[in-house]
Amino acid sequence: MEKLSISGLEHISDVVDETNRIIEAYKTGAMKPFKTFSNKLNDKITGIYKGDQIVIAARSGVGKSAFCTILIKDLAVKYPELVFIYWSFEMKSWQNIARIYSSEMRVPVKDLLSANKQLEEETYIALINAGNELKGIPMYFRDIPVNYKQWEQKVEEVQLLFPGKTIVNVVDHTRLLTSANEKTEEEKITNLMIAGVRLKNKLECVNVFLSQLNRKIEDGERANVGTTGILPSYIFGADSVMQCATLVIGLHRPEQYDLSRYKSLDTKNLMIAQLLKQREGELCEIALYHDLAINRIYDAAQQQGQLNFNL
Repeated sequence: MEKLSISGLEHISDVVDETNRIIEAYKTGAMKPFKTFSNKLNDKITGIYKGDQIVIAARSGVGKSAFCTILIKDLAVKYPELVFIYWSFEMKSWQNIARIYSSEMRVPVKDLLSANKQLEEETYIALINAGNELKGIPMYFRDIPVNYKQWEQKVEEVQLLFPGKTIVNVVDHTRLLTSANEKTEEEKITNLMIAGVRLKNKLECVNVFLSQLNRKIEDGERANVGTTGILPSYIFGADSVMQCATLVIGLHRPEQYDLSRYKSLDTKNLMIAQLLKQREGELCEIALYHDLAINRIYDAAQQQGQLNFNL
């Protein structure tokens, strides 16, 4: 059949050619996914791809902000082709840098900011040197909340300033966006997720959204996490999140719940990362350790064993 050109539509032959070019680019190494700080996570998701929309969900105090800070700091060091916009609505921008200092120097944030505990001169000099290295990273912060329309517009502005670069947007967290005349918080999150899809499809950017869990996990279903894990329905705005995201990670700490499921593991500082959605891989769990005092997260040394939930 003759191939007809129709305005606004792509013929399947053009899509096939594009698909083949992309597969060949990955095969030859011309295109590669961005690897995370966790080898275990990379084994399951192969890495982060241009056009990914990632949601990291957890209740307050579990460590999702720390997880995200470590993730983007590691990506920034390894991949100079990335440009970062950190929408830090929960903390002031400088507090994120203090967490990076804490992780790099292995010094608790409370000691960095303590008037009663003076830093050793050697530690302070190392901190200043670490800060000077960070200054060379193309990373921009905003800690004053915006609505989804303002967010979308600013991302497009930044992309124009960095042609050929991949923008990584980090929103911490979704419920703290301001309203654009939405009547409910769920509607606000839905609009943000849809705007994220528009952006990633148009710009091939990477969106990373941090999300709170809804009241189901806070009121009455908390004990179930020890046996069922975090269910997608626990995520605030779950319907739009699960529909629009390419990767959804739920974080929880067995110390806070029923520990019977994790008796084979040392649960001190144990963080479980559940893959609740990914396009081309299995849904499973990954065991990490989070040293709360110095903001470090790394792969657990123990074998996971049977940690898969029936999702």
